[in-house]
Formats: sequence, structure tokens, C-alpha cells
Amino acid sequence: MYAMRWGIIYTMANSLDETASLVCCEWVFLLATLVMVLLAAAGNIINDYFDLRVDRINKPERVVVGKTVKRRVAMAAHHFCNALATVLGIFLAYSFKSWLMALLPIFMGAMLWFYSVQFKKQAWIGNFIVALMVGIVPLWAGLFEIASLKAVFDLQGKNGELFSSISWSWIFAYSIFAFWLTLIRESLKDLEDLKGDKKVGFKTLPIVWGILGVKRYLHGLFLVFYAALGLGLYYYRAFLEEAELSLAFWIMLVLGILFPSVFAWYKMGSAVHKAHYTAASRGLKITMAGGICIAVLMPFWW
Repeated sequence: MYAMRWGIIYTMANSLDETASLVCCEWVFLLATLVMVLLAAAGNIINDYFDLRVDRINKPERVVVGKTVKRRVAMAAHHFCNALATVLGIFLAYSFKSWLMALLPIFMGAMLWFYSVQFKKQAWIGNFIVALMVGIVPLWAGLFEIASLKAVFDLQGKNGELFSSISWSWIFAYSIFAFWLTLIRESLKDLEDLKGDKKVGFKTLPIVWGILGVKRYLHGLFLVFYAALGLGLYYYRAFLEEAELSLAFWIMLVLGILFPSVFAWYKMGSAVHKAHYTAASRGLKITMAGGICIAVLMPFWW
């Protein structure tokens, strides 16, 4: 979220007006970030709570609930994190006069609960829900800056609409980037966890489609990812050239996104053992980190 705020939104505002500054107070944006952190924590806790049996098979060394932390303590922590995120969301909604800021945390908390209870046992829908939750995070960051800054630019007689359009284009690109890579990674995790999922009766993608079917599906997802990346760069080529992005941007694009994602694709396609899928999943983690780094470093090469 801070990468979106300082790397993308501030850079876009500064390119329009070098004297521009962010509008949202630091402590308010910190609260907004805390909402997402609390929801992620609540989602992970409840997932561990309901996945105790399967985790003892798939990753026994990482079991926490029922081993290090008592089950009732985990459930209490889940409810506390969700409740606090909801209260903060309502406070932010009241402050910004935006009902969406109150509804999004409630929606995300509910979806993560139902994911852990039911949807993760089913083919594809569980993966889609997790990817959707991750994809919302960049959009959430944009809600606290873009509209306010646009209003300031409009009052100053500057092109607030242009700023809003460019900023949301970048934010939506990151949202889709996060959604799509998470969708791929969740399918890889299904392949990693095939043994335990099958024993407890889950109906995940590899169990329903078979390993070969999931690999074909993943090949398609990777191809769409590269096609979208190429089309995006081509569509915005004039804008990127006008911005005079430094060579470091393109190096980071290759080293931080293309190389690790191609490695993940190769490891997935040639995978035979669980360790191969784990390596592919790590490659996607690096890809996502590389994408965030591009945003973080944007002010230095824009």
C-alpha cells in the first residue's frame, strides 16, 4: 500500500506539479494499511484453524494452531482482528464520507471466513477468492489519495482528470498483476498440497482435473500474463517514452519480473516432485516482490 501511495500516486502527482504533496494524513493512511494487515492476519489464522488435519500431512513442521497456540486462542484472535478491521473501516468511511471504505473490510473478512470453511475445498473458486482479496489491496490504497488529490488539482486549475486517469491506470495494472499471479500461485499450492488434500476429501483443481489438466491451465495463465504485460507496454509506449524512464526501470522489469516468472513457468512445466512446485511458487513470490520494487523505486527513475 505504501508502494502504491509514494511510488505511484505521489510520482504521478509530482510529474503534473513538482510542488504537489499527498493529502491523506500519515496516521490515517497507517490505519488504512492496518485494516489490510488485520484482515490478512484474521484470514491466515482462521485458515490454519480449519486446516489442522491437512496441514499435519502437507506441512507438519509449520503447524501452529493446536500445537503452539490453543485453538480457542486462535479463534479469539481471528474475531479480534476482524472486529478491529471492521471498526477501523467504519471510522475511515465516516471520515472520508465513503460507504465503500466500510463495506470492503466486511466483505473481505466474510469472504476469507467462507474460503477457509468451504471454498478452499472446491476446485478453482477458492483460488479465485484469494486472488481477488490480494487484488483489492492496491485499489484500497488508491481510495485514500487519488480522489482528494484530483479535487486539489481541479481547484488549482490543473488537469486533475489526467492525474486521476494515469494514477488509476497504474493502480489497476498492479491490482490485475497481483490478482493474476496469485491465481497462478494458488494453483501451484494445490499441486504442492495434493497428498494431504486428497486424504481429507478436498476437491481442489489437481484432484478434479488431474495434474496434467492443471498444468495445461497454468500454461494458459502464464501465456495470458505475458500477453497482457506486452500489450500494456505497447499500449502505453508513447506515455512511457515521454516519461523518459531510466534504463534501471527496464532492467528491473527483466530481472525482477520476467526472469523469476519464466523460471516459475519452467519449474511448473517440468515438475515431478512437490519440491519443484515449491520452487515455482517461490519464483512467483520473487516476481511479485519485483513488481512492488518497481513501484517503490518509481520516484527515482520517472
